[in-house]
Amino acid sequence: MILLGYLGGQFCAGMAVAIVAGIAAAVRGRNLNSFQQGSAPMQDLIAPAAILGLLAGAAAMVGLSAVLVRGHLRNRNPTGAAWAPGSVKGNVLGLAAGSLTALGYVAVAALVSGFGQAPSSAGPIARMATTPGLTQAAWLVMALLLAPPIEELLFRGVFYGGCRRSLGPVWAATLTTFIFVMLHITEMIHFLPSFAGITALALVALGFRLRTTAVGPAVAVHFGYNAVLAVIAICSTPG
Repeated sequence: MILLGYLGGQFCAGMAVAIVAGIAAAVRGRNLNSFQQGSAPMQDLIAPAAILGLLAGAAAMVGLSAVLVRGHLRNRNPTGAAWAPGSVKGNVLGLAAGSLTALGYVAVAALVSGFGQAPSSAGPIARMATTPGLTQAAWLVMALLLAPPIEELLFRGVFYGGCRRSLGPVWAATLTTFIFVMLHITEMIHFLPSFAGITALALVALGFRLRTTAVGPAVAVHFGYNAVLAVIAICSTPG
């Protein structure tokens, strides 16, 4: 239910942005077909829809967690949510591990691209990352400030803990990792080796969450991974 609430919050926020933009376009006499054909006006909606979607999903996730599993949120056992910051050492090691995981993925991606397997195109979030100005700034906020804590509190926190109680360690790790990866599929379909990068991120974050009995180091892993990709995106941005 918490996962569905998170996804539902994202969907509703995205729809709200699209409806408001459509109404504003109609009032201004703009052609609504442009929003349906993926042209520039539609691309302009991606950043606000993505950020509001993450925030709405986070609000739904935190609210439902407080109601449904409040007694498990501070439980640092594998079957708890482990919503705890963790030690300084654990967070530093998580940051390093996430950065190294990203560098490993970048190396593999460069090798694969060298053999003629370059991305066929860029997904909407990837385009945000390399679009100068406010769009890239919005992506940086998402990648560094929003996604790591929100996604780790959910996937390596309440979702993993609940699955662990019901299904055991193997199925809990498999299911939470699989769903986490699939939620990034709109980006990964443009470059199949990115499946390996996202999967590695999920597994390393889970390993730190279990080893340190806290979700904080998993957030650090996620932040380190995204920070490396952010540096590369900034360096690759035209102009």
